[in-house]
Amino acid sequence: MIREKKSVAIAIPYYKNNLTKTEQTSLKACTQTLSSYDIFLVSPIKLDTSDICKEYPLLKVKKFKNDYFNNIRGYNKLMLSEDFYSQFTDYSYILIYQLDAFVFKDELQTWVNKGYDYIGAPWIHSSQYTNHKGGTIKCKLKRFWYRITKNKKRLHRYYWGYVGNGGFSLRKVSKMLQITELYKDKIAEQLNDDKPFYGEDMWLQFELKYKHRLKKPTFKEAIRFSIETAPARAYQWNNNTLPFGCHAFNLNQYKDFWEPFINKSTNKMFF
Repeated sequence: MIREKKSVAIAIPYYKNNLTKTEQTSLKACTQTLSSYDIFLVSPIKLDTSDICKEYPLLKVKKFKNDYFNNIRGYNKLMLSEDFYSQFTDYSYILIYQLDAFVFKDELQTWVNKGYDYIGAPWIHSSQYTNHKGGTIKCKLKRFWYRITKNKKRLHRYYWGYVGNGGFSLRKVSKMLQITELYKDKIAEQLNDDKPFYGEDMWLQFELKYKHRLKKPTFKEAIRFSIETAPARAYQWNNNTLPFGCHAFNLNQYKDFWEPFINKSTNKMFF
């Protein structure tokens, strides 16, 4: 008998027990707003998660090799590994929810129903690339140049308009399993400990062949899903309406914008 897949689960990277105030805010928002879904902590084998699971009884836990949680490179390896996605084959989608994300309302099933392979906040760069077509063309040319010269350290400066950020992102499990299997050798080579690298969300944007590229929403639609960079501008483009969620709300350059919205959502002062 074939077991029917569940629609979506939430995966929270969780590698330490001493959460900061903003991380606690993020976790509470997730467990309260998205309480009708299965929520998993994604943790290293060595971490004792019993206390946090007592505090939040609805949480479940999936354990992975400790090496994945040693540093940012290890996390990127996890997010581009078959090991990770094979743990969620009971679900059609997973929502990656890092603890610098905040969810404002439950629109998760609505976004799942759209059938995309991947959704994340679009990257919005500085105003020199957003106010005129010439800037956008210049941005694309520079992206192309840094791709063909393999200059990963500078490529990240010119990704304006792409969708999108991985810290609060919805991913189709079957597609991610396909990608991580097809590109296993390339991923291992490029995330070798001796080489420069960029984030797994950017890797998914720049390194896939055309026939394997992820089906994603447009820039305008993605802003309704999540906002990260240039939040005031993105909020205005979204008709002054809050998205489903946001990412990096605690960063100094963004927290002044998000503070009133998050305080209103939580009825507390967190900044």
